[in-house]
Amino acid sequence: MLEAAHGFEGASFVEIFQNCIVYNDGVFNSFTDRDKQDDAQIRVEHGKPLVFGKNAAKGLAFDTKTLSLKVVDTASQAGEVLVHDETNRTLAQLLLTMPQPEFPMALGVVLRQPGVSFEKAYYAAQPTGLKRTGKVADALRQTAVWRVPEKSGQ
Repeated sequence: MLEAAHGFEGASFVEIFQNCIVYNDGVFNSFTDRDKQDDAQIRVEHGKPLVFGKNAAKGLAFDTKTLSLKVVDTASQAGEVLVHDETNRTLAQLLLTMPQPEFPMALGVVLRQPGVSFEKAYYAAQPTGLKRTGKVADALRQTAVWRVPEKSGQ
């Protein structure tokens, strides 16, 4: 995950589930315990089916009646299982809002939106492209004199 975030040109957000033994010990146990991982986690990869469970026995499908995700048995409903598209914002929203423990926790690159990075957009908007057009020494040598007019009668 960190390599994917680092390799992405632009902004990347990575969520790291960190257990705090003082304030919320075991808060993530519902999907991190080894005996629950198979049914409680789904590893999403671009272009691959959204399957989870022992031997990939379960999958995620789209319920057209409720406009939400549903868990299906891959043995009998394999044709309904969705394929992950990391450029699909709607699918990403559905994956991120799946309630636990009824649904698994989505882990992996959920959404990737290619675009111009902030730095490139900023430099492109500058008239000189932030390239030097002169020397600092030359700017320091330029003089500007302010003359204050004398008051008449003094």
